Formats: sequence, C-alpha cells, structure tokens
Amino acid sequence: SSNSGDRSRGRVRATRTHRGGMARDMELEVPRPRRVPKVVALDLDATVWMPELYMMTEYALDSTSLVVVGSLVGWLDRSLAHRLTGHSLTHSPARASHTTLKPLRRKNGECYAVRDGWGQELTFMEDAKRVIQIVSGWEGCQLAYVSRTTEVEAAHLAIEHLHVEFDERVKVGRTMGDVMDHHEIYPGSKVGHFTELKKALGVAFTDMLFLDNESWCVVWLRGERGREGER
Repeated sequence: SSNSGDRSRGRVRATRTHRGGMARDMELEVPRPRRVPKVVALDLDATVWMPELYMMTEYALDSTSLVVVGSLVGWLDRSLAHRLTGHSLTHSPARASHTTLKPLRRKNGECYAVRDGWGQELTFMEDAKRVIQIVSGWEGCQLAYVSRTTEVEAAHLAIEHLHVEFDERVKVGRTMGDVMDHHEIYPGSKVGHFTELKKALGVAFTDMLFLDNESWCVVWLRGERGREGER
C-alpha cells in the first residue's frame, strides 16, 4: 500500500491502495496534527467496538447454570471471578462457541458487524471507524491493536471481517486487519503488550499514542516509561 499526506488547511488527505490494486482517496476534516506519532495503539473492547468480547462468551457455573459475565464480574479477569464466586468458569455446551461468530454484511458486501450464536452483535463504537481511517492515512505512522482480552480468536475474527471503509462503486473495501501494522492481543498487562510493541517496531514510548477506555492501563504505562527513563 502507499500513503500520501496533505495536511494543509487542517485536512488530512489519505490515498491508500487496496489489495487488488484499488485506490481509495478520502478527505476528512480533522485538526492538523503538529506532530504525528510513529505508532498509534488502540485498545479494542469499549474503545473500538462494543460489546466487550467477554460479554459474548460461553461460560457457565458448574457447567449447568449460565452466568452473565458482563453483569456479574464486569472488567474482572477469570481468575478473580473464581476467587469471588468460588466456582470455576467452564465452557457450557448450551452456548455458541466464538468460532461460530458470523460476519453480518449489507447487500453490497460491506461487513458492519459480527454476530454470535445468541444473536449479540459486535459493532464499531461511534467515531472509532473514522479514527482508524484517519490514523491509517498518516504518513510515517503505524497502527497497532493492543488488547488484554481472553477471547483472542474472536478478536482476530472481528479484525479480519469488519470493514473500516468500503467503496460502493467496485464493492471492495478494507478491513481492520488490512490497515493494521502490528497487534498484541492476549491476556496479561498493557505493560507487557507495549514492551513487545516497542521491541517489534523499534519505536520509543514517547513516539507512541495510546487510546484506551481504562485510565488505569495508561497509568501502568506511565510508570513503565518512567522506569525506563523516558519522558
């Protein structure tokens, strides 16, 4: 793919080439950045899309009584949920597996959501798609997705199918995966994610922009940056 940035008059003009040779030119009204970061890293759950992936999981208490994880434990990890409830969270045969997530497409072929076996739909949060479009058009900037989700397979499936832009004329578009330069998607901490991101891309923390709905994840990273002497 190729990029060209025109930041005159507070606009960003992004010209990218799709796989298959299709060029897409889009002009978006955005503030002109004084400094473009070398990496923009986006959290996924409740930052790019909703519902959060754990809300679409297939877990039960003692393999019989279904538990709505979203309402009972919220942001808690499975291990903490186990300590609180005294039960092990195990797969329930009554729930659809994440491997059955299906892309939902408009008549023109554009994928706007993915749906699980119980009819829940995962879609972009307001403005998230536009942010991805803008960032992917910044010359010299790499886009990364970072997530602590335990639902790794589901995250990659959504990234593979969800369109961030779509050309009605030729019925071809780009997905979240098409515009992605790197990802760190697995359980753990954001400190671990960004340590690996720094190694993989060779970019200092000071040259990264991180967007996350959880402020404490940002606090973690500030502490890690301070320990490494970066300001």
